[in-house]
Amino acid sequence: MGFRFKSSFAGSVIFQMAAFVKSESAGAMAMRDLPRLKGISRGGPAGWSNSVLTFTVETSGFLSKTARPASSFRNASESGSRSAWYTPSGHFSAPVTDPSGVLTNSDGAQPMAGLVTDGHTLYGTTYEGGAFGKGTVFSLQTDGTGFTVLKHFSGSDGKTPYAELTIADNVLYGTTAGGGVSNKGAVFRLNTDGSDFTVLKSFTTNDGVLLLDGLALSDGTLYGTTYYGGSANAGTVFSMSTEGTGFTRLKEFTGADGAQPRFTLVLSGNSLYGTTEGSGDLSNAPR
Repeated sequence: MGFRFKSSFAGSVIFQMAAFVKSESAGAMAMRDLPRLKGISRGGPAGWSNSVLTFTVETSGFLSKTARPASSFRNASESGSRSAWYTPSGHFSAPVTDPSGVLTNSDGAQPMAGLVTDGHTLYGTTYEGGAFGKGTVFSLQTDGTGFTVLKHFSGSDGKTPYAELTIADNVLYGTTAGGGVSNKGAVFRLNTDGSDFTVLKSFTTNDGVLLLDGLALSDGTLYGTTYYGGSANAGTVFSMSTEGTGFTRLKEFTGADGAQPRFTLVLSGNSLYGTTEGSGDLSNAPR
């Protein structure tokens, strides 16, 4: 199954998708409801800073739309045989821009990463907004209810989280692109109810700078990357315990062997796998 869609949204949204595929049963066509997919789109209805949406993908000729809420709208698909129905189920509060250009509100703005789920609860981050304009960690139920801000970042404890969270045993682990003691980024943890927030590591230039990606977790050890920093300012791979101890730079990229690692590492057996965006001249890279 595949589909394409586009929209004229201009904010940020959380969405849910119910996917349907064609199946054959006793010579008759039937539709099978797949597990619902959820994610974040950097678009929202005009005038909204962010919103929570659900949508169902409909395959023409095989599925009849069972309901169209009054708030729904149809987005004509370019695929010709598929269309998408979107249902707004709420939205984040509109941010206020202070004189320095910082966006603040009660619940966050500009989510830049995907969601993680534990049962019927979704967890995510926003890059900006919140009480201090430095981003938030939030949770909500898969039906869109129970939205809760678990953490308002203030800067010294991290700011501008850019990556998806990692969850294990009712604990969330994550990274911030900036903030921390040296404003180079941080690794943090907090319980899924928002309690016991802890900065596990504040990064320096030698440790690595600009944490844009999430963490891999195995047997009490977290693995991650920094986009810049290290001896050649080409980025690093690091590990630490889930208690914040034992920080180790596993790799400092030189440019010749890769630079600016991106995307969350994959751990298989005793090996880490990852990608770098570039290599070559890094003389103009920020520090």
